[in-house]
Amino acid sequence: MPITKHHSLSSCTIGMKNLYGILGGRRNQLHQQINQSIIDLASFCRPTLTVVDATRVLLRGGPQGGSLDDVAVENSVICSTDQVAADSRALEFLGLTAERVSHIMLAEKNGLGSTDYRSIGYKEVTL
Repeated sequence: MPITKHHSLSSCTIGMKNLYGILGGRRNQLHQQINQSIIDLASFCRPTLTVVDATRVLLRGGPQGGSLDDVAVENSVICSTDQVAADSRALEFLGLTAERVSHIMLAEKNGLGSTDYRSIGYKEVTL
């Protein structure tokens, strides 16, 4: 399950960037064109459901880590059949918008989903 966190190269690691985990070996070679690589993976591996862990969010220092001062407790989980919408919602916990994250905008442009998660029937449930 992807955990919402900052990433120094791609701005964030959420659902689509988390697909790097299915690759073995020398996946760091894909970092040269990281945004296009994320889109290629998201196009090839289209999940039917994206579940994002936003219980604790790494705001800075990712992906290597940081200090506990860089972690925000949000106690949230995001579920969506639209991987772009899920990532777009999670961006808010990082203080980002889709317009500021290249691979999110490329994903929408390539028909992988919508950055406007509110338009697809967004519903917040408090437990």
